[in-house]
Amino acid sequence: GQDISDQAHIKTIFATHQPVLSEVFMSVQGFQCVALHVPVFEDNEFAGTVAALFPFDVISQRFLEDIRVGRSGYSILLSREGIELYCPVLGHGRQSIYDTSKKFPSVLTMADRMLIGETGDCTYDFDQIGGRKVSLVRKRAFYMPIKLENTFWSICVTAPEAEALAFIQGFRDRWVVGVALLLVTFGMWGFHLTRAFLSLHRERTQRVAEARLQQAEK
Repeated sequence: GQDISDQAHIKTIFATHQPVLSEVFMSVQGFQCVALHVPVFEDNEFAGTVAALFPFDVISQRFLEDIRVGRSGYSILLSREGIELYCPVLGHGRQSIYDTSKKFPSVLTMADRMLIGETGDCTYDFDQIGGRKVSLVRKRAFYMPIKLENTFWSICVTAPEAEALAFIQGFRDRWVVGVALLLVTFGMWGFHLTRAFLSLHRERTQRVAEARLQQAEK
């Protein structure tokens, strides 16, 4: 029974009659959420909208909490306006990344690139790992947009550079061992194939020589 026509996403869908995903807002039910509105038509005439509201907890628990990189890597989800829809760093959730990371210019540079829909990676310095305060640590991040109805969100996966490098080095070492084993296998296979080929060649040469000898005797 409440009038919600002043909400930005309501104005958009009433103007465009196209599905719209809202920014973060306080619902009339009393919780911060994101709303997906889709238009309803009757006899080809716009008749209103049907909406689903997604609380922050649903977004994080269902899709993002289980993302892990190394021991302490995690994901960050930004709305189109830079609101941290999900971030496990204490005090960051539901806040603007420009407020939570204003002391870290390299983070804000990354945020600028995320919010124009770029895909990329960067290195930055930060003083928290998850919920723990630490001395300044170098971190490595990769980010990309998630395209939605009328907008996009941007997801970033980040981890301390040392952990990321350890993972890469571990992968490299496993790859080197795998390639070495493959080379040994091919080498043994080639050795046996060559020996079999030479043996076959000797037998064929011997048969040809015997045939010629028999012909000469005749």
